[in-house]
Amino acid sequence: MTITYMGQMKDTKANTRCAMIFWGEEENVLANRLFDLMDKVLPEYKYSLFENMATVAVDDREDYKDYKSWYKKAKKMFTLCMKFGK
Repeated sequence: MTITYMGQMKDTKANTRCAMIFWGEEENVLANRLFDLMDKVLPEYKYSLFENMATVAVDDREDYKDYKSWYKKAKKMFTLCMKFGK
């Protein structure tokens, strides 16, 4: 799974800033667990799921950095759990 930042689109007033998360077919279980947890602990972040990709709305670059920090911790936790069969 990888995460990247997409900034504000030029000449638009709508907030188009988002974190983009990509994953392979073999990581679908990990992605499902991540978004299930996100629904419970970070309901303020709205996201859209696509095939092997998701976009998460963020306010600005600092908000993205905060979200990315949470994402990395959650990903590491679930990766370790899956490694040991949980």
